[in-house]
Amino acid sequence: MSWPSAIAHGCEIDAHDYVARHSMLPFSECVDSVNQPECIHAYGWPESFHGSLLAAPMKQAVFCRRCVEDQLEQRSFAVWRRLDHLPYRFRCAVHDIPLSRALNSGAHAEDPAVILESGRWVPVAAQAEWQESEAVQRLDSISEALLHAGVRWPRHRVWARLRQRAKRRALRLTQKSSGELLSDEICKTFPSSFLTDRFPSFRKKVRGRYIGAVDGVISDKYQALSPHLSLALAVLYPSAKSALRDLSTPV
Repeated sequence: MSWPSAIAHGCEIDAHDYVARHSMLPFSECVDSVNQPECIHAYGWPESFHGSLLAAPMKQAVFCRRCVEDQLEQRSFAVWRRLDHLPYRFRCAVHDIPLSRALNSGAHAEDPAVILESGRWVPVAAQAEWQESEAVQRLDSISEALLHAGVRWPRHRVWARLRQRAKRRALRLTQKSSGELLSDEICKTFPSSFLTDRFPSFRKKVRGRYIGAVDGVISDKYQALSPHLSLALAVLYPSAKSALRDLSTPV
């Protein structure tokens, strides 16, 4: 029995549900890089897009104190949750309290309950501007909705839909074409401090400068999916409902 299957069995949940909804960071094959979300989910890559690919994990271990306490009461141990590791998640979706970040880099190898009991954690830092931003809230709701939908879409459909939306906004569809870059539009939409803190690609961003990991989401159909796709969705769609509806409609 594989580690994911063993843990899923111990938690009395479906193994696929565990992979889709929980962080796989305790397992070595899934910690190569935050820029390689394909390492997280083995179902259908690269022919199809699964919402859990949006949640490429943060290298820092993050958890909700209340969730850990609840899990201890229900199961006698706790698990890391993929949803908590979204780079734009600051509060627990269940308890609406600040998430906590483990201080040691190897925390994912331990039970979250051990980290909580040891006191080796601090609240996840988040500026008020980020939490009040409509764009950040939309980003969070779209990503969570896709994650919970558990739907797998053909990769070409996702790419075609994003390009169609980008074309309506007169965004640049290729690196050498004219128009505003997707990365420029993202910079105008989100607080700059949020982007530079949570997305390293934006730390040296200059208007008009192409960022492959970001602008490639719509200009290159072979571009690896990453949390940057979440930024594109939050810019191109007004709500989680509209994103789900559009991506679910055949081309």
